[in-house]
Amino acid sequence: MMKKTIWIFFLTTIIACQTQTSDKEDFDPPYFQLEQFIEEQASKLEGKSLQKEIQIKETVEKFEVTPNQEEWLRELDFFIQADINRPALAKAYSITKDDSETIYDLKKGEKSKLKSLKILYNDKQEVKRIEFVIGSENTFYETETTGWLLMNVDAGIIDSFEIDGKQKVVFLDPILMHVKASVKD
Repeated sequence: MMKKTIWIFFLTTIIACQTQTSDKEDFDPPYFQLEQFIEEQASKLEGKSLQKEIQIKETVEKFEVTPNQEEWLRELDFFIQADINRPALAKAYSITKDDSETIYDLKKGEKSKLKSLKILYNDKQEVKRIEFVIGSENTFYETETTGWLLMNVDAGIIDSFEIDGKQKVVFLDPILMHVKASVKD
């Protein structure tokens, strides 16, 4: 009897995993495909230099690096985290759209760390700027991260980006972070 129960549990697990995988394969993303956009940018940015300034509290660090594609993905990870194309979020955002921008705002009652995503376009409907707001809170802490990236539309690559973060834990001073970066040839 025990072997039969284990066997049924095993088969149920396999079937459940296969169903979940096929659901992801059949998923038609309803929102701007930010993760794919950033992956394409990382490929185009390989060989370009990145001038970066990081400030955490009062400490400022400036440096210049030439990231490879994988390192660019790490540099732009906050934007990848802002991607909302997941089956669980398929109806979680309201969409406001016109010729110059598309805004995705988290609907009241829905749960996601990404609160807002805004894509701005030029006259040719090319992405010129992306902005996001990520946040979460509970009884003991509150975090908020905002960011934007600006495109060099003529070159088709990211020109610069900034990220601001705030983490507040109960009874402690908030930790503030600011990242300012620009791409150089």
